[in-house]
Amino acid sequence: MRRAPGRDELDERLAERTLFAHRVHNVYPTRQYWAATQGYWKLYEPWDKGAELYNHRVDFAEKRNVIAEHKGVAEKLTEQLDVFKRAAGEASGTTVEVPLDAELLETLRSLGYVE
Repeated sequence: MRRAPGRDELDERLAERTLFAHRVHNVYPTRQYWAATQGYWKLYEPWDKGAELYNHRVDFAEKRNVIAEHKGVAEKLTEQLDVFKRAAGEASGTTVEVPLDAELLETLRSLGYVE
């Protein structure tokens, strides 16, 4: 992907979007993990403790939780994640469709990610 045509444009467009993740433990369904990633920031909410914030620009391995130093970023991502949670329904087991605009879809298609 590093050398693919349109990569820079795709990077810019994806950096503006917030991506969400939700995982339910397969043995203990009450153990849920949530995450919101925007640009190089990742907010992670494990089931058993408070939220964590990581800066992937300098800490891709997520060794240092920087939530105390970047409260504004954490609050913004928490708000977005809360909206996602309400829409998805916690542990509902349903799929959430994320609409893609035609331009982004075409870029992903040109890179071979979508047929």
